[in-house]
Formats: sequence, structure tokens, C-alpha cells
Amino acid sequence: MEKTTTLIPRMRTIREAYGWLKNQDPETCLSYNAFRKIVLKGNIPALKVGNRYLLNVDAILPALQKALYCARDK
Repeated sequence: MEKTTTLIPRMRTIREAYGWLKNQDPETCLSYNAFRKIVLKGNIPALKVGNRYLLNVDAILPALQKALYCARDK
């Protein structure tokens, strides 16, 4: 029988996701408040659970790159 691997999304709160981002790039110019606003605008996909937003950390960098290109084209 073949073994299938199921990838479980690595979901984090906005604060935890920002901490992950800072860990990936300690010199980032993106502040926590700016990151939070980007999430709340919907530029980074998030799931609202109660009063919290959960983000898949594997989707953060591609979403930021997409938001950057969209902003640059305007």
C-alpha cells in the first residue's frame, strides 16, 4: 500500500506570523502594524476564527510578493 503524505497548513495568528517573518528576514522594514493592515485588507489570505485571524505561514511570502507587484503596477 502506498503511503500518502498530507501537508497540514502551518496556521499562525497575525502576531505569530509576523514573528515568523521577522525570523526569516530580521532586517525587514515592514512593521507589525503595516503587516497587520495588509492582512486586514485581504492582501494576505487569512481565516477569521472568532476574533482572530489565522494565516498559513507558507502563503505569506508569495502573497507579499504579489501585493508588491500589484502596488508597483498602479
